[in-house]
Amino acid sequence: MKASKIIKTGHTFLGVPYVFDAPSYRTDMFDCSSFIQHIFMVHGISLPRNSRQQSLIGTRISPKQLQKGDLLFFTTRKRKHKLAIYQKSDMLPSILEKAECCIRFARKTK
Repeated sequence: MKASKIIKTGHTFLGVPYVFDAPSYRTDMFDCSSFIQHIFMVHGISLPRNSRQQSLIGTRISPKQLQKGDLLFFTTRKRKHKLAIYQKSDMLPSILEKAECCIRFARKTK
């Protein structure tokens, strides 16, 4: 499954520092959207640089339709758009309820 491979790639970057507005060409630092952009790009899926742009492409789905590899977009007090990658069905319901939209980019492949 492509989604599993994308998530596995993401796990290889655990511990890389978060830096607000990190450049997309760097892999020694990320912000949330540059991280998502990079791990999807490694698997041939081109995404825009920032989360606002990322939330406008792909297929909108309801939280009930979430599958591994889908993206969740949030608004916080400090930042307009934050995002997370959906990994498994036991994510905290309180997190899922706060999602403003859910987007599917990754298609499951054999």
